[in-house]
Amino acid sequence: MPAFGQYPDKGILFFLVIPENWQTARDLFNKRIGVDLQVLTMQQSIAKNIAVVCNPLAGAGRAVVFADKICRELTTKNKTYSLFTESWPDHFDGFTDIFIVGGDGTLNYFINKYPGIKLPLAVFNAGTGNDFHWMLYGSKTFDEQMQIVLGTLPKPVDIGRCNENYFINGVGIGFEGEVARALTGRKKRPGKTSFLFCILQKIFTYRSKNYSINSAESIIAGKKLLVDIANGRRAGGGFHIAPESEANDGFFDVVVADALNSLERLRYLPVIEKGKHMGLAFIHHYRSKKIVIESDAVLQYHFDGEYGEAKKWRLKCCQRSCYSGIRGFNKGFILVASGRIWLVSRSAVLQFFLLSVRYCLPQCGCFLQRFPFLH
Repeated sequence: MPAFGQYPDKGILFFLVIPENWQTARDLFNKRIGVDLQVLTMQQSIAKNIAVVCNPLAGAGRAVVFADKICRELTTKNKTYSLFTESWPDHFDGFTDIFIVGGDGTLNYFINKYPGIKLPLAVFNAGTGNDFHWMLYGSKTFDEQMQIVLGTLPKPVDIGRCNENYFINGVGIGFEGEVARALTGRKKRPGKTSFLFCILQKIFTYRSKNYSINSAESIIAGKKLLVDIANGRRAGGGFHIAPESEANDGFFDVVVADALNSLERLRYLPVIEKGKHMGLAFIHHYRSKKIVIESDAVLQYHFDGEYGEAKKWRLKCCQRSCYSGIRGFNKGFILVASGRIWLVSRSAVLQFFLLSVRYCLPQCGCFLQRFPFLH
């Protein structure tokens, strides 16, 4: 499974910044601690070299304009960068960060094209729906987002695997898949306008399908309007289908809607759009890491808005980390000197300090600071 970095499940978070002449201590530390010590590739102590990758088709060409704006801002801030539009590189050796300019589809293309990437990522809302961007940054302005992505450490998030493809925002089967099929190849307007027009058309014509939905937490079968496996909270440019979802909790939010007639669909569409549907009788909601979904016919579905067809879906939540900020730890320590940033779990603390005293502290000064981290 590809990963951007691993974080300890519990305990104290440590960042160790060491210069190259501490090689002996570092080698011994790695040998004794093993997997408890991981390198964080976003290194605040090292000058950034940013790869800006742009999908020229995203947002009906809006992404190209947005990428130029990002490059101007990076130039103003004296940051080194390279812009890729028509042709993306085979690898990102030599870069410290990657800025992805586009929407959910562009982000999906990136994580499937570069499944082994180990660099911090930032996504900029230059697509049509931009639902996962909203999950990460909410309504923050461009200047506020630039401050975040240039000044904070990576934030862990999950991704999902659906059959052979990765996804990061969600998978929608049934009604959502039919909407995705109808929109494939069409020019889309920014936001949810295009999605809303298509939804209103399909409300009267779509027929609910039979499903078997199996996981350790729940077994559901029968005719359903839609089945949504969410890592993010929104889909379709602003429909809050899974308003309680967290992208870094290690679980999908599974939302299943029973079959409804056309009048019921019209009645509850605004309710679902606002995310007020979770307590309704025809909604089933639970969290799971692994789900197997089957149907008696080939059905339409989407993963991050990308269209597909299948009769069976195997879905698994995979923990990865990217984007800006760190959450999920109560307290932390940062040992500061110069050079690289290291991540150490509680079990490694004692051995680290013993090795530091023997090999490191005599060679240069360092200090220990305690910081609270956000929940």
